Amino acid sequence: MHTRAKRVRRQFRAMGTWCSYEYVSNQNQRLDDATLELEIKRLEAKFSRFLTESFVGQVNLAAGTNKWIPIDDETIHLLSVADSLHQVSDRCFDITSVPLQNLWAKSHSLPDKSSIGIAMALTCQSKILRNESAIQLPVKGMSIDLGSIVKEYATDRLTDIFISHGVIAACINMGGDIRVFGGERMPQSWAIGVQDPWNQNGLIYDLMLENGAIATSGTYERFNEINGRRHGHIINARTGMPSRYWESITVVAPNCLTAGGVATLACLLEKDAIDFLENQCSWYFAISSEKQIFKRYTSRLVK
Repeated sequence: MHTRAKRVRRQFRAMGTWCSYEYVSNQNQRLDDATLELEIKRLEAKFSRFLTESFVGQVNLAAGTNKWIPIDDETIHLLSVADSLHQVSDRCFDITSVPLQNLWAKSHSLPDKSSIGIAMALTCQSKILRNESAIQLPVKGMSIDLGSIVKEYATDRLTDIFISHGVIAACINMGGDIRVFGGERMPQSWAIGVQDPWNQNGLIYDLMLENGAIATSGTYERFNEINGRRHGHIINARTGMPSRYWESITVVAPNCLTAGGVATLACLLEKDAIDFLENQCSWYFAISSEKQIFKRYTSRLVK
């Protein structure tokens, strides 16, 4: 590494979670840290469904009004990613499953079939109307949520900014969605630990990664406990039920959008997840709700 290299660390809160980045650059490198955090805030302001003035907020407010909301190239890219996940999962992944998400997140008892049926009637990604310049939700009560891919996209965007500024190496962590590069140019690769699903302060394994991304999906962090059982935030749009088979699935891929997408789809596939993971990636670590471990990896388990 260059003798004039400097190491910078930052932590901030965005997109409802703690975020951080660490990078190594030359002393004469001019990279304004505010630029990085402003980019994250820009994406949150644009794609958060909890902000009525955001793009997503405007789409949801206009549902059933025949009003078209303009879209740009960046939005088209994210919607195309969502379409691919919808198709590959045979409609289990669905960005219009907001009514189902709300139903399961707010219930203090198991929702009845009637409530699930009402929410499922408003869940259908294929009903979204879209052309080259605008989008529309045709039914009042429909909503979209891009939260399952925006954090991963934001992680990849920060990576692009670092690389464009000639940064030597960096590690970006957006609430557990992690992207690294340049590990081969450092004394040692980036060390990444993944949380033990049953111990908030513990790690179940770690790995050294030079370049790539790692993402984890499952029920261990975001869930609603009903009758003593966890019901996670990942909803299967075909059944209307939360995914419960996997406590966590961690995947390594070239970028965060891919890693997050594969991990989420694997959770939705439940018992068929391992065959899917074997075909999709060379590194995964999966823990079932029964504490069975399935893996393909070369890293060291944390003792």
